[in-house]
Amino acid sequence: MGINSMVAASCFLKSHMHRILPAGVLLVQCPDAKGVVAALAQLLFGFNCNILQSDQFSDETLQPSRFFQRIHFDFSDVSVGTGNLAVLERAVDELARRYEMDWKVSYRPKRKRMAVLVSKMDHCLFDLLIRQRSGELHCDIPVVISNHPDLQHVAKMFNVDFEHIGFKRDLDKVIAKQQQEAAL
Repeated sequence: MGINSMVAASCFLKSHMHRILPAGVLLVQCPDAKGVVAALAQLLFGFNCNILQSDQFSDETLQPSRFFQRIHFDFSDVSVGTGNLAVLERAVDELARRYEMDWKVSYRPKRKRMAVLVSKMDHCLFDLLIRQRSGELHCDIPVVISNHPDLQHVAKMFNVDFEHIGFKRDLDKVIAKQQQEAAL
């Protein structure tokens, strides 16, 4: 994919970006049983939440088999008000007791800051920076760090600082790696 295609893709994503919704992620695991998916969906629906994405699987290699689910949900219209999510959490806890469920919920936090570590290949760096710029990745990327100077121009295109952490070729590889990791 060329630079013009990348820029076009970035512009398309930006123009079609959805507003950032108040979102949560509910992680559950419990003994595998009928009705777990329906019960969780019904509970969220009952609180006027919208499921944006759901992934689940059963691990039958465990005895008894275990069910795992991750639900990404929008709570912007939650019936108890976004400032009163403890009520929703109590309802999840009651459901969890019925299914002997371990659960955890997290809500979209403030934007995280992350560094991107790269080497010589540019395709993943372009992908991450385009997704971040478009809002698909909910984070700030203040710096790209590399053991090669090759991708400095890519970071510059996105107005991201670039740090090159090289190593001296005459050093033992283990020592060079330790020095690079210490520099991080």
